[in-house]
Amino acid sequence: MLLERLQSSRWANAMLVSGLFAIISLLLSLAGPFGTFRSGEFDERLIYWTVLIYVSLAIALGFKVIVRNLFSDLSDGLHESLVVVGTTILFTPFLWYWTSTMFPGMEGTPPKMIGMGLRVLTICISISLLKYGIYAVLVIANRPTENNVISARLARRLPADFDGEIVHLAGCGHMVNVSTSEKKFEIRMRFGDAVDEVAELDGFCTHRSHWVARKKIEDVYCLNGRPHLKLSNGDEVPVSRKYQPDLEKMGVI
Repeated sequence: MLLERLQSSRWANAMLVSGLFAIISLLLSLAGPFGTFRSGEFDERLIYWTVLIYVSLAIALGFKVIVRNLFSDLSDGLHESLVVVGTTILFTPFLWYWTSTMFPGMEGTPPKMIGMGLRVLTICISISLLKYGIYAVLVIANRPTENNVISARLARRLPADFDGEIVHLAGCGHMVNVSTSEKKFEIRMRFGDAVDEVAELDGFCTHRSHWVARKKIEDVYCLNGRPHLKLSNGDEVPVSRKYQPDLEKMGVI
């Protein structure tokens, strides 16, 4: 169930991003910035901007994967800086070639590589700042005002007199170990269902069989090249490659 939801969410996000970039391509074609309005007809500008946008996206995403795999121990900020610089270096020659091909007289013959590189770098930095700025605003706006165990549906499966907080869920076969601020409990249920029943809390999965409460994270460290989280109750939780990008975007690691 959880996997199906994730796959559905990813497909929806991919469609949303594709639609957004298509709209951006259309708007740039109509506006014709950087001299493109005077250099070609609408259909030429549409081809020009559509190709540029999707090629830049492919380069940025591809380089991000490479950086993440080669430098997994670096902080999120350094990862983003490497992606910005790498994207600028890789995309600028393509921009120069594509502009020379489509609009050879737009910025002189041939167009100035250094000037284009500075524009690409400026745009990459702006997009990066905007992306993290929007995410920070969304996190603050949607931060739960209460994180007590009584606000989670999973609390119904715990002893009636328990009033602590859920720290960590760990799936093991058909059982789920619930680590709390007081003690640990073992519940017979699927891990995916347990995660659904703590959706009211501010937490996230770090692994296919681990969920943690955000405010209970005390430290982040690397073990055998992989990030791990240390929680307030002493639990040490691994972060899998699947969930690492999401935790990096959230600023957790």
